[in-house]
Amino acid sequence: MIVAKAPAFTIKDDVTYYLWSRHVLESGYDPLTILFSQDGMSMLWEPVGGTHVFYYWWNLLAQYLFGPYYHSPVLLNVFLTVIVGVYVTKLLYSLGFSESYSNWFLVFFLLHWDILAWTSVLNLKGTIAMCLAVAYIYHFFRLDQRSTFSWRAVVFHLSIMTGSLILLWWVRFYIIAVLLATTSLWLLYRWVPRYVIPILGLVGTPVAILAVQSVPVFTRFWETAVSRLDPVSLPFGLLKVSLSPRPWGVEPNYLFLEFAAVFHWVAFAAFCYGFARLALEHKPTRYLFVFFGLLVVTFAMSTRFQGARQRYQLVFIIALCQYHTLRLLIAHATTTTEAGYPGQWWQNT
Repeated sequence: MIVAKAPAFTIKDDVTYYLWSRHVLESGYDPLTILFSQDGMSMLWEPVGGTHVFYYWWNLLAQYLFGPYYHSPVLLNVFLTVIVGVYVTKLLYSLGFSESYSNWFLVFFLLHWDILAWTSVLNLKGTIAMCLAVAYIYHFFRLDQRSTFSWRAVVFHLSIMTGSLILLWWVRFYIIAVLLATTSLWLLYRWVPRYVIPILGLVGTPVAILAVQSVPVFTRFWETAVSRLDPVSLPFGLLKVSLSPRPWGVEPNYLFLEFAAVFHWVAFAAFCYGFARLALEHKPTRYLFVFFGLLVVTFAMSTRFQGARQRYQLVFIIALCQYHTLRLLIAHATTTTEAGYPGQWWQNT
């Protein structure tokens, strides 16, 4: 249901997006005209100097489509979760998981407690950041796994990947660095002989230093990392990112996470077990886990990002691990001793 009033739970950013978009609509702009007007572009860049500008435009689009209500972008983000689920489902199937496994994951993902809690209440950009990251990952794998060369396919997948990175720059730019780092490590792992990697390290280090000093995009990444990341906070940060919020200590503005926090703690062991089993037994999923690990370490080293709000961007990986453990439990419960363990039953092979 779309309602006109703001919810009882707010964390300031969400109301800022809503009020700005309503003001723009009342000023006579829509999602298209604001992009082709100098005054409109100035208004679009005004709130935070261009940072997160795409999500401000996304709020404008939502209110233009569904009305000037707080929950208009919430509804649009609900649609995005379906797109994320479909993307991950198609990714799993392309990585060798069975059609049944992949399709039931979609159901599990859309009913996941974190998805229901975050997308049903607040107007936040975590969902769109997750969607863009998943789109990049899916199209990268489609490109990486092609057995035949096709210019049309290459251009199509690279266009989606590039578009996702460009939009991420205007939503949460640090995810770009993590995606590119994960992709680089994956390509090294997949295609480069082990003895060549140290040589690439020796050559790449001065190149990276030069890039940081001369290319504005890399300079911004580096300056942000130096100013916001503190390795000393890593041990405690890992614990906080993994387990916050505590079910018995949820802050008033996050009370909508009470049930999700309980389920997260109950299912944490299932996540860890599924993570380990998939990483050991299904190599393609290691890309997801490298991405997960790099992003969690980044959050853990920044005291500003050690919360459930940041972890929500990784819920598609968390849900996959929990779902995998659930499928393993079902397999053991429904397989008799005489039949034996079904092995890698979740794969097509």
